Order: sequence, then C-alpha cells, then structure tokens
Amino acid sequence: MGKFAQRKRMLWIEDSARFELPEQMAPVYYSGKFIFHLAENVVDGINHLRSAERDGKPYDVVIVDIRLPPGEDKVWYDLYKRTIHSQVESQLGLILLYWLFEKDLKGNLADFRRAGNPRAGKDIEERLKELEGIAPPHVDKKTVAVYSVESPLLICPHLEHLGIEVYAQKAIDTPDDILLKLASAVQEESGDFRCPKPKS
Repeated sequence: MGKFAQRKRMLWIEDSARFELPEQMAPVYYSGKFIFHLAENVVDGINHLRSAERDGKPYDVVIVDIRLPPGEDKVWYDLYKRTIHSQVESQLGLILLYWLFEKDLKGNLADFRRAGNPRAGKDIEERLKELEGIAPPHVDKKTVAVYSVESPLLICPHLEHLGIEVYAQKAIDTPDDILLKLASAVQEESGDFRCPKPKS
C-alpha cells in the first residue's frame, strides 16, 4: 500500500494513444511511478480534471495534445463544427488550454491575436466567448505539458503566453518513454523539453 500511495497521478489527453501510440503508454505502466489515466477527447479530459478536483486528488502531470476531437458536448462540438470537423484546424486542445488558464491572462488576449497559428490566434477570444459561463476545473499550469505535432514556430508563442513551459513535438523518431521524460521535466522543472528561445 505504501508504494501505491506514493505514486503520482498522470493524465494524458490524446485521441491517438490507444491505436497509434500504445508503445508510448507502456513505459508509464511498467515504471510503476504513476496512476495513469487516458482521455481521448476534450470532454473526457475535462471530466477527468473535474473528478480529480472534486476528489481532492489533482493530477501531478497533465499531458495535452493540440489536435483533439470534442467529445459529447454541444458547446465543444459546435466549436469543432466551425472548422468543418477538422482536428487540424480546430486545435481544440489549444482552446482547452486557453479556457483553463484564461483567468490568469488578465484579459490580455487582444494583444496576442497574431501570435502562433494565425487561424487559431485571431479568433481565440471569439471562441472563448462561447465558453463563457462554464467554469473550468482548477489546474496548476506547472503540471501541464504539451505533446503534439505542431511545430515550435506555431505553438510556442501560445505556450509562452499561457505560461506552459514543457513541450515536445511528435516525430517518427520520438522515444517510447517520451511521456516519462515529459513527466520528469514537469516535476523537476528542468530545462529539458522547452520551446526554443527566439533568436535575437
């Protein structure tokens, strides 16, 4: 029981995990270091986060994909539908992160419309308005890492604005233990897996 009680809690919000990336889940299970939960769409991820908050057992690590399906919720489905049912264009994972941490941005989104992916950046405020009145679960941004195919050029300006420090880009040669490495970077606040610094 003692060893089990000491395990950290990890949530991976990733729709491709079960069928395309199972080899990246295996090291997490075998390590014995984490109680691991998988959410395969935005709504499922939110439900996990709400349950963790309600139970007083917040996740120690939350790894989020940017290209996510909405799940069964009209508001999130409508946001998805606006981009012709395209996970690539909708970037619902990014909208999820803005919704979770909007309260920390002090209404400064207007100055950020041109950062990152222009199609995503220019309408973030408009899309967040559709989520007004829906209180997000509390999540400590220091526990969050982003793991997605988006290039640093497109996604890092957003992450910098949101205050999310840990990021890795999916690639063919990504090591199978990437989730453990991201978790380590989150927990140890190391310099690994950070967005590249812009050239001066």
